[in-house]
Amino acid sequence: MILTLCGSARFEAYFRLWNEALGLAGHPTFGLCAWPSHKPEREWYTPAQKTMLDGVHFAKIAASDAILVLNPFAYVGESTLREIAEARRLGKRVFTLESWGVGCGITNHHYQSVRDAALRFGVPQGFVSPFRAVHEPGCCSFPMDLFGPGGPDRSALVDMIQTRTAAITGVPRDGEERCASESRPKRRTNLCGTCDKVPVNAVVIDGQSYCPGLCAHPDSPC
Repeated sequence: MILTLCGSARFEAYFRLWNEALGLAGHPTFGLCAWPSHKPEREWYTPAQKTMLDGVHFAKIAASDAILVLNPFAYVGESTLREIAEARRLGKRVFTLESWGVGCGITNHHYQSVRDAALRFGVPQGFVSPFRAVHEPGCCSFPMDLFGPGGPDRSALVDMIQTRTAAITGVPRDGEERCASESRPKRRTNLCGTCDKVPVNAVVIDGQSYCPGLCAHPDSPC
């Protein structure tokens, strides 16, 4: 499967990691034309150059079977939203790195290390996903499925992704021991577990309230 990676250039480390992993899985992959690390000082493209680069990326999408949206911490910018729209217009399959409902993002209920990592990557506080990135049929696909069926090859690639993502972000892998300061803050059950607002017609799951059309909980329509 030929793929185009889409996302903000601020996630350069993610682009490089997934380009390598997808190559090892046998997928030819298109990335970005330029990287922040190649520019010691911030340089802005002229409007004409930006239009040209956008067109080149759209051509990559057209030549691909699918796109993989790199959306750590729910972040997706306007350029990436246009790329997603173009991919859907062309009938391309859309994979998303992380599963987020519209209006969902990093909150005070996430571990401190996750919140700190989001800030280091320049994700604005309070940013929420502007599109539905949920891993479910008819919406977006789970990226690890690109590594094939279960077996040692898939396991090795998944382990590589998880280990290096932890190194990139400073966020421990799932299941690894966290220090005492990394305990999850307690939630007030009368507030939505995602947006911290008082939900209307709340969905209550395991004692926690959720907005029925806002949170990304699997039992919610969002």
